[in-house]
Amino acid sequence: MSRLLQTIRFWRLRCEARSLRMAMCYPVFAMFPIAACLAVWWVFLVLPFVLTAAVVLILFDSASLAPVIALAILGLPAFFLLVWQTPRVFRFYWIAAGLMFGKRRAAERALAEIDAELSTTAE
Repeated sequence: MSRLLQTIRFWRLRCEARSLRMAMCYPVFAMFPIAACLAVWWVFLVLPFVLTAAVVLILFDSASLAPVIALAILGLPAFFLLVWQTPRVFRFYWIAAGLMFGKRRAAERALAEIDAELSTTAE
């Protein structure tokens, strides 16, 4: 399991580095590559809970209270994961906004951090 998580982390870091480099090349359109990267990983983060919720809705009778309780219980981990990742998402949106207004320092610092993490993660 740890190997799978390391692989996912490696691909996430590569995606973030690629989107930051592209945003730095075309600062007017900086929001597009960063938003696309974050949207992909945001959906990937919540996908297991959404699929489980769909199975719960299919299996339970819609007239009972059980699906509501099951969805509330299944929705808690997804909610906490989204709250946990929210600072990272808004950090990248602020970097994109800064790039659009000509401020490259935050993007260069974030890219240096990502490259440092990639060098320690890569085998």
